[in-house]
Amino acid sequence: MGSTAGLALLLLPLLVAAALYLPGIGRRLIYAGDEARYAILARTMLETGDWLVPRISGEVRMAKTPLFIWSIAALSLPGGKVTELTAVLPAALSGIAGVGMTMLLARRMFGVRAALLTGFILATTCGYFGLARVALADMMVTFWVVASVAAFWDAVADGGASRRLPMALFWVCVAVGLAAKGPAGLMPLLPCGRFWSPRTAGPASESSVR
Repeated sequence: MGSTAGLALLLLPLLVAAALYLPGIGRRLIYAGDEARYAILARTMLETGDWLVPRISGEVRMAKTPLFIWSIAALSLPGGKVTELTAVLPAALSGIAGVGMTMLLARRMFGVRAALLTGFILATTCGYFGLARVALADMMVTFWVVASVAAFWDAVADGGASRRLPMALFWVCVAVGLAAKGPAGLMPLLPCGRFWSPRTAGPASESSVR
């Protein structure tokens, strides 16, 4: 498979994801649970102009981390109000971006064919599809978790000392994932920390992980 053709083919899973996740996402009524809380918190931000402290009916609500709320409010700015479409759109876009980021990681680790197969499998997975069409932060934190792992792999894959920029990006992605959905964004620290050996300032040796 030629490199240009292979790279072009990698667009196909993204198109499949967009075709699955975007149509009709503004037609479902959001009325209860965490979906409604995210939407109401974003609506309050638009109405009050206070984007720092999440509130519902004047009561401070700090249980939800702000990034997903901000994304709903930001996408609602052109229309001036939060709708079913703008409430779910951040999750759908994060889902599509997550497919792309997963393919980038797969291509870096295993090549173009693996990336293409990975993209199609992820885009059509039932659970992933479902969460990409609801107003929840799961897809957003998933994207940043995969992005952090991709940055970490780019930093250490060639062996030896890590490269500073990819490792800095790793920590940035972890921090943004934390802002997307709290402690769930810290998930990459465990596998990446286990892989990395602070004593040798390089990837853990084969014998150390047995």
